[in-house]
Amino acid sequence: MPLDLLQRAEDGSAVAAGELPVRDTNRQLDLELPESDSYSTLAGLCLTLAGRIPEKGARFEVPDAVIEVLEATSQRVRLVRISRRNRP
Repeated sequence: MPLDLLQRAEDGSAVAAGELPVRDTNRQLDLELPESDSYSTLAGLCLTLAGRIPEKGARFEVPDAVIEVLEATSQRVRLVRISRRNRP
């Protein structure tokens, strides 16, 4: 996986390209983001959660993490921030 697709931040979050496969993201960040046969990438996950192409600033809470859209066009999600959720 090219290094520029996923960058870890000092605060423990990570910034990832929308084209990054969810499976790779889960492995790299030790997460359990939802996987499905209907999408394979982080952009696809965001589109599925939103029901449309989400705008910049959209946030999605999944059991393991919060995903925030950092950069998007009218046609695709380009960049997201993934922050681990605190587990009870």
